[in-house]
Amino acid sequence: MINGICRGHFTVTEIELYTADGIRLVGTDVGDGPVALLLHAGGERRTVWAPIAHALAESGFRAIAWDQRGHGDSASDVVDELPRFAEDVAAMLGGVNAMPVVVGASLGGLAAMLALDNASLRGQVASLVLVDVVPDPDPQRVRAFVAEAVPDIAVSPLVDDVLGRADELRRAVSSLDLPTKVVLGGAGPLQDADASRFIELVNHARLEVIDNAKHLVAQQAPDELAAHIAQELERPEVRLRRIRHLLERTGAAGQQHPSGILGDHLQRVGDTLESWRAPDWVVAAGRQESISAVDRMETACVDDPVRRPP
Repeated sequence: MINGICRGHFTVTEIELYTADGIRLVGTDVGDGPVALLLHAGGERRTVWAPIAHALAESGFRAIAWDQRGHGDSASDVVDELPRFAEDVAAMLGGVNAMPVVVGASLGGLAAMLALDNASLRGQVASLVLVDVVPDPDPQRVRAFVAEAVPDIAVSPLVDDVLGRADELRRAVSSLDLPTKVVLGGAGPLQDADASRFIELVNHARLEVIDNAKHLVAQQAPDELAAHIAQELERPEVRLRRIRHLLERTGAAGQQHPSGILGDHLQRVGDTLESWRAPDWVVAAGRQESISAVDRMETACVDDPVRRPP
């Protein structure tokens, strides 16, 4: 941690980490609750996420935004290969004591795709939200857009490297076995055919379109994007994934319980609440704690992956 200040009802903390090759990455950690890890587009910096991070914090979530290497306060000359960015995503995930929803815009999304080709890393992620990015965009369209929108990036070897990895990225996303959402800018460079190819690869993925946004959605439609991220953080299957991760990480799932194994007992509690048509957040709470839960489980739930309404 570098420093922290209180802002409104939440705390804003500047954070840092060092990658395996010695690069210092700088980030901002905002709020408390279920976590969204925010990865910006090429040519941007973490401050682009500030309105979204603050909106999430005000809603009871936690947002962590990093300057990617070579951007903002994260200085590095080694920015010409996508695997470097993917390794940084792995380091960011290793620094989160929770199971985040990973939100990747453009370069950030490509880095997340490649990083999550690793099954053990996928096991640390609650959901993936890709913002106006697919693994295999049309190279000519991409080059034309980048040349106009981010001319400094257009001449970077990174563009050639990314475009040359379409097959590798397609293989990576075909292994995605976690909740996945694609949020497209309706006026951006990606087209319906790009989204269709992605859905064919990841047929459980959900598609959302923000009509008034182009490619840099975090800049152009922060309120709408924040709403989509909050919706994902509260999605029942995402909550369940966080809860299972918490039970496994604390060792609580395998504990003995009067009715058998604690993890099985809590699952039954949640199933019963669900059958009673209880609200989603009540069902989620039932899957991780009950009146007969053991003391260790109650202690483990201090790191609570469920956001309860006030």
